[in-house]
Amino acid sequence: AGAHRSFEELLPAYELLGGRDCPGYLRIQRSIVNCLRELGSLPEAIRLAEELLTRQQAKYPPGHPELLLTANELGQCLSKNYRAQDAEQLLTQQLEAAAISPFDTADLERELEITLARIAIDQQQYELAVQRFEAIMKSLPDSANDNRASIASNLGVAYAGLREWTAAETCFREALERYRDTFPPDHPHILTNLGNVRAALHGQGKLAEARKIKSEIERLKGGSNSAESNVAAKEQRLRRRLQQQNEATASRLDALKDLASLVQAQENYAGAEALYQEAITLYQQLEHDRPELEIELRINHWYAVSQQKRYDDACALAEQTLHRAREILPEKHGY
Repeated sequence: AGAHRSFEELLPAYELLGGRDCPGYLRIQRSIVNCLRELGSLPEAIRLAEELLTRQQAKYPPGHPELLLTANELGQCLSKNYRAQDAEQLLTQQLEAAAISPFDTADLERELEITLARIAIDQQQYELAVQRFEAIMKSLPDSANDNRASIASNLGVAYAGLREWTAAETCFREALERYRDTFPPDHPHILTNLGNVRAALHGQGKLAEARKIKSEIERLKGGSNSAESNVAAKEQRLRRRLQQQNEATASRLDALKDLASLVQAQENYAGAEALYQEAITLYQQLEHDRPELEIELRINHWYAVSQQKRYDDACALAEQTLHRAREILPEKHGY
């Protein structure tokens, strides 16, 4: 939010110096798009990014680095706003243009390919995500340690989605070791990948090893009190975010889902039930075409009911969820 305000204050100066089409003004606008995306203001971010890309396309030839940078921002916004197909089409078109352009854009093209691979994960197209991330990993120079760590972590997520836990553990451990070469022991990237390793060990039934990882995470966080404080702070942030987003938007749906998951993890099942019910209602209002998300919300909803020992209600909700899943998901889908 602070960065957003600062960039907005810079715009008039750049407009005075070179006009609204000068490179500096356009780059500041792209930075504002990034801030809006991080703040969850996706409709506004998409509107600004589309306007910016249109102006840049009139200024630069196809495949220009500035076009790739803006398209990558727009693609991420579209994907987060449940418009993955539009994002894939945009990014694919930009990659095709870059392939025949005279510009040296190999690094930027790789960033677009990474975004496409992450979109595949978001869409639960895990086999496609594995293919994309493995291809990216092979193309990376040996010196790209930070990128290798991030890609290894994402590749692990894709393997976990396929329930290939051994491969997932290998990827998470590679990411962990690379991050340890760069960051302090309690850095969020390290804690996240320790948690990922723990999940992969659980998936393989290696419970004793998973418990050791859990102890290491708690030690790095400074003990259980610190962990509880972090959870409480995250819950407060999510509740503030919901208060700020009263309209029926994809950003509000994401915040509801995240808060419901957090509340359920704390075994507040009555609170989670209410939040999941609100999220399901909002999903129906938005008329999204993300069947996996709908079923995920429904599964968590009836689970929260079952944990309150309201078994008749839970069975009825579970049957409704199964019926709905058969309507909207492929026959052999994991759900």
